[in-house]
Amino acid sequence: MREENDNQPLHSLKKDWEQLESLASPERISLHVIKEQLFIEKQKQKKAFRKELCLFTLTALVILTVMATAILQIPALFITIEVIGIIVAPISFIIFHYKRKKEMSL
Repeated sequence: MREENDNQPLHSLKKDWEQLESLASPERISLHVIKEQLFIEKQKQKKAFRKELCLFTLTALVILTVMATAILQIPALFITIEVIGIIVAPISFIIFHYKRKKEMSL
């Protein structure tokens, strides 16, 4: 019984030393892991681009609407721009949604 207790700290130290050695040794990254990481980053960039595109479109729509109403003071133009925005926005969303679904299934 006493011999086991004496070996316990040595065994624990040996495990710790092995962990330190494994952390210190440079590991090779497989080509598959690199491709997977690149694919994930590419998907993140596409998602960020789509988000920025939607924000840009919305901002442009608001700015054009404000400019048209301020400069031309034509309520019909304001209503037309808003109606076009209401129609185009869901269509754009559906297109982006299906493209994203298609890319995720690949």
